[in-house]
Amino acid sequence: MIKKLQKRIVMVFLFFSTLCLLFPLPKNIDKEKGEIKNNGEIFTYEISPSSVKFYDKNGNIVYKYKTKKNSVLLSSSYSKIFNKYYVFEEKFYPKSKKYSLFIIIANNKIPLIEKTQTPFYSPILIECKNSLSFAYIDESFSINIYDFQSKKLLRKIIFKEPIHSLSFDGKKKLLLFFRFNNGKYVKTSMYCRDINNREKNITTNAYTVTRNNNIYNNLKEKEKHLYEDFNFSYYGFLGFGDSITFGYINREEAPDKGYVPRLQLMVDDWYGGKVYNEGVPGEVTEDGLNRFESVILKDKAKYLLFHEGTNDALFVRRFPVSYILFNIESMIKISLKHSMRPILTTIIPRNGKWGEGIYRERSIEISEGIREMGQKYEIPVIDLFNIFLNYPESDGGYESLMSDTVHPSEKGYQLMAEKWYEYLKNYPPEIPDIISFFYKVDPLTNIVGIEIETSPNPDPDFKCLSIYYGEKNTEIKKFYKNEENNKIVIFLPPGKIYYIGVKATDYFNNQSNLSAILKYKSYRLFF
Repeated sequence: MIKKLQKRIVMVFLFFSTLCLLFPLPKNIDKEKGEIKNNGEIFTYEISPSSVKFYDKNGNIVYKYKTKKNSVLLSSSYSKIFNKYYVFEEKFYPKSKKYSLFIIIANNKIPLIEKTQTPFYSPILIECKNSLSFAYIDESFSINIYDFQSKKLLRKIIFKEPIHSLSFDGKKKLLLFFRFNNGKYVKTSMYCRDINNREKNITTNAYTVTRNNNIYNNLKEKEKHLYEDFNFSYYGFLGFGDSITFGYINREEAPDKGYVPRLQLMVDDWYGGKVYNEGVPGEVTEDGLNRFESVILKDKAKYLLFHEGTNDALFVRRFPVSYILFNIESMIKISLKHSMRPILTTIIPRNGKWGEGIYRERSIEISEGIREMGQKYEIPVIDLFNIFLNYPESDGGYESLMSDTVHPSEKGYQLMAEKWYEYLKNYPPEIPDIISFFYKVDPLTNIVGIEIETSPNPDPDFKCLSIYYGEKNTEIKKFYKNEENNKIVIFLPPGKIYYIGVKATDYFNNQSNLSAILKYKSYRLFF
């Protein structure tokens, strides 16, 4: 009997071990622990998007709740008015892509808001004296406050910049949340008494979170020019992101097998340089923003290879998509301020449970926002979301590119490196900078032309300057000639007004945009 029991135990262990290998849970799941006071006793809780549990001081479960498919738990606490535990639940409708908000008090499920276009973040109960209301953050950087009984909107407090992680301090009667201010997120408080007073302007008290690595903003004014005037190296390629940039395979550290060393080999065969690995496993975009400027000032790489936002997609309870995109855009603005050459990517879609339903929808929205960002700032975007998701089945499909639910396989990392290299080679040269120009006479024809001098082009793969002209400012398309020298002389048929522009061309025949446009009238001297 004992031997049979041992065999069964071993078989059960092997079965669950196999399940864990096949369907590993992400380590960075949006899960948190905390404690609350109830009648003088301290209770601990742990909440994830799928379940919540409350424990007494002896570790016994006093309350638990679990969601069903297409629903997530957003927040939970204890209500003195109801004398019960409660939890907010959001239901996602995949077909209509709409959301509903419910509150579960003990086991009683009460609908609060039905089918809105955008999700709810960090909903809370606000118990002030005998009044009861609930509030949540939305995608428009707003706190929405509703009367609990009537479900009517009491107030919408709109902020110009992102907020996240709303909570309520019942003892001090304060709303607490994080608000972006002066380049960083600060913890902000708001008095409960101000919420329902429509005639009174809302005042907030902000205090700084201790962590802030934004070196540039901490510099004295006289020191800033030392960084602003610095020319970043065209031989530097900065890989910035989370564990996908760092290099993970099967949830194990593998920086020697990620895309960075693979891209390094390709760069070595191109014109040389160094690919920096600045990936931090488990990082979300707010943490990336905190360290971003210090990293780029340290590495001084001209090219930015940016892939971040995958981890943020899991934080359905606290992080609005608009907040995620704001953080990414803030980093891109900093890179452009330093004249870096960024290449963005959409985020690689997760596999399994965490790549379905609301998680997939958030990944789609983040990726769409990144595409729009690329168009807005005219910078290239590698669409890794669709490249991975639609990888040909004849070559193994999406599954062959993934080693677990989030990290690429060696094949996937090789594909990433090839895409980075393709986009780097196709990155257009810098726009020529015209230093001076003056008229020049052709001694043979007496035609008055124009001589243009540009600054030397810094691109290592620069080939020549291409000169174009046209008779209209909007139609500068006629090719004149190529010139390897940065001094260009142009003679055009006399009697007309011409518009002239210069483009830089590299060895892959990529061209920059037009330089500043010059206007001149060509004529012939008769003496």
